[in-house]
Amino acid sequence: ATETKVYEKYQAQIGTAARELFAQFLIRVNAEIQRCKLAQFATLKALCASNFARFRDVYQAKLEKLFVVPASTFDNVKGQFPIGFFIWDGDKPETFEEINADIFDSNGKSLGTKIISSYSNDKYVIDWLRQYHDKKNPDFIGYLRMCGTDMQHNKDIFLCNKLSDNDIKEKLFTPITKNNLIQTNIYCVIRHVIEPTWLNDRDQFLYPKDDWEADKEFQLDCLIYGLFMDANNVKSEHGVNHWIPFTENEVGSKKSFASDFMAKFLRDFKAGKISADKPQPPVPLLLEGEGGELATISNDAQNLPSPARRGSHGLFTKGGEVFSAQAAAVYSAGLELWRYYFETAGDSVNENASFYDIRKYFQGVDGKGRMNNKSDNVEYNQRIETLRNAQKKLAAKIAEKVYEYGFLRK
Repeated sequence: ATETKVYEKYQAQIGTAARELFAQFLIRVNAEIQRCKLAQFATLKALCASNFARFRDVYQAKLEKLFVVPASTFDNVKGQFPIGFFIWDGDKPETFEEINADIFDSNGKSLGTKIISSYSNDKYVIDWLRQYHDKKNPDFIGYLRMCGTDMQHNKDIFLCNKLSDNDIKEKLFTPITKNNLIQTNIYCVIRHVIEPTWLNDRDQFLYPKDDWEADKEFQLDCLIYGLFMDANNVKSEHGVNHWIPFTENEVGSKKSFASDFMAKFLRDFKAGKISADKPQPPVPLLLEGEGGELATISNDAQNLPSPARRGSHGLFTKGGEVFSAQAAAVYSAGLELWRYYFETAGDSVNENASFYDIRKYFQGVDGKGRMNNKSDNVEYNQRIETLRNAQKKLAAKIAEKVYEYGFLRK
């Protein structure tokens, strides 16, 4: 696509959209065949993808009608995403903003309508997160790995304490510290609590309303969910694990943890000693690309420093005005899982085990090193199922706020 004459002619006008052959076709027809009416089957990139913003400014035609079907409707098309049938009228020049599209399943059954928006007047969730970048703080507790602002990239969003060389090169991360733990967790969690479908695959995550700032329960719900979600890839083999939400006494550990950061943070946040209301002063970014890159780091900075231990602290109880019943259920189920690990691991116990480490211990890995879906340990399977069921209820509660606060549009 980048070797065509059309690319050379229009790339400066429509930017990275010119890398798509269908975009080259559309822009050439629009510019060179006046008053043309055009119909096409295509994905929804031209309407709502962030890298098509310049294309939408230049392409002047009225989108008269649009219906959308699952991609699997078409032979040999893999993936769960929408494909639309567009009718454009080049005799009515206008910039696309939004349309109420008809929705059909693969058998032609009507599923109602859905507003498809260009998001041209919106800011994205990455713009919101950028306020809380804390690059200069030496006390890392981990990294938020991120990519894109739409539903289709959610699988690429996770928490970790070691980055790949490509993540560093492409700057697809931001450091997590005490100062931005709440916000980075919110960003990660909202990307995982909404079930992905073929229809919402291109929905964009947006800059939220300010209402989330006063909702301490929502903030804590997200933090508790983030501690026990599959997208928490923190591993003790990659450095100090700062993500243990319990005390040694609670789980039955005979040795002290290398870090009590998370248990203390939970206690202090619940007691009102930590606030997520005000952002840190913004830091100038080295790179701002389509992936929403926020940070830079050298290859020798993978081993995270260990914040100093600050002595013992009381238990994080399940009561309190900001600790919801759904979050309490998840927390309790997670505690039972940790306790069972310390009861059964024996001499092989790792007192600094992360949630990922505990799952790996019981579930094992396949020949390619990937974690198995289930364990042979019946008791563990029951406990992890209890946790997963509690997670589903908490996810449903958080999802309501995701829409209420404007992170996503229905």
